[in-house]
Amino acid sequence: MCRFPLASSLLAGLLSLALAHVPGAAWCATDTYLPLATGNFWQYRTPGGLEDSQLVIGPVTFEGIETIAVEFDPNHGNAGLRNYWTEAPDGDLVFWGFYRWFDNFGVRYDPPIPFLDAPLEVGRTWQATTTPRILPEQQDEPSFTLYFTVDEHGALTVPAGSFDAWAIRYGGAPARHPSAISRVEFDVMGRRVSTAAAAGSAPDWWSLGIGRVTQVVGSDRYELVSFDFPTPVSAVTWGRIKRLYR
Repeated sequence: MCRFPLASSLLAGLLSLALAHVPGAAWCATDTYLPLATGNFWQYRTPGGLEDSQLVIGPVTFEGIETIAVEFDPNHGNAGLRNYWTEAPDGDLVFWGFYRWFDNFGVRYDPPIPFLDAPLEVGRTWQATTTPRILPEQQDEPSFTLYFTVDEHGALTVPAGSFDAWAIRYGGAPARHPSAISRVEFDVMGRRVSTAAAAGSAPDWWSLGIGRVTQVVGSDRYELVSFDFPTPVSAVTWGRIKRLYR
């Protein structure tokens, strides 16, 4: 079933009515919890003014695996960070690891981590045991188990608008990965953290067809400020994205 931001409910209804008369129209392009088309862009901000932006740069081979890379804004604290994702045919969202190019440090998870077990519903739980392999040294760290729980479902309002969203709480993973080179510490997704999130901290909220509406990094909660899903996609650069939001 297609889901849209709440502000677009009338348009969604008209679109659904039109699709009802189109043979084979059960599939919907928005039926993904993290739209990974090249050029998709999200901008986030904390109540305290910290900013973070992410851009889908397209297919990238990561440690021999064909993935889709999401790159973080080079002007913010996660400069040079890339996350590597794939999406299963059933909608599950799989996280393979990260690399911080400016720090020459990354992690490949073996097996990869299923961050979303689609379709989401309140009360659903799942877990994943994985071994983090430190890059580029190819050195394995002790395995750990990450636990996921869908806590809530409902309307969530952030600066970018109101969205139909699911709250997913994470637990069990090491709070930080220390870099052997810089000694700076990062969370499971490679984001720089100054304060580790406490057990039972605020969940991330995800909206079908949009991605993360909020995300917690350490003790900071980032809210979606704007997003842009350009179609068709041409050459994508951070310069072009910044021109859109001046």
